[in-house]
Amino acid sequence: MKRFLIVSKDYRFSTVAHDRREAWRRFFSSIRDDDSLLSKIGQLAMLVEEGKEEEGQHVGMRMVPALYKGGLLPKEAAVANVATVTGANEAEAQTMLMRLAAKDSWVWEAI
Repeated sequence: MKRFLIVSKDYRFSTVAHDRREAWRRFFSSIRDDDSLLSKIGQLAMLVEEGKEEEGQHVGMRMVPALYKGGLLPKEAAVANVATVTGANEAEAQTMLMRLAAKDSWVWEAI
């Protein structure tokens, strides 16, 4: 088992897990279990194995598509967010959101 730290805006989450995937799943599970944490989450989250911060082995995750896929962010809010961040129109932003949410769906497996 390894200890991981995941940071997003005002939320720092430390967990013990077998690998990065399990650490990400625990992170998202913690948000699902306490939706007040949503206000502490930024656009991205960064994961690093504790003790390896200096080695530059940080792994990023897009928050909006993953939170949308997990049912924690309404579609309208997620589309608006993607549009704002990318400068895309609503239709393009919706397409991007759906593609990214599909890629990030693994974080909700086995939760």
